[in-house]
Amino acid sequence: ERYDLRLPVVIPNGQAWMSIYLLLTGMHALHLIVGLIALAFWLPQKLTARKSPAFYVTCMYWQFVDAMWLTIFVFIYL
Repeated sequence: ERYDLRLPVVIPNGQAWMSIYLLLTGMHALHLIVGLIALAFWLPQKLTARKSPAFYVTCMYWQFVDAMWLTIFVFIYL
């Protein structure tokens, strides 16, 4: 017995959806790489009172990238 799926040749709004998906995930990946490079910069550094604010900003940037990913995940996958 043969079961044929009758799928549409073109998914309605498929190109727009995929473009938005790739834009969001691509921009997130770019910011993720920037955050990893910034955090890797701090690995060999000795944290002093003078460097502490810059380290704090780097960590807050990383938290922002994480929060954005959670937001993207909710809107795309749920």
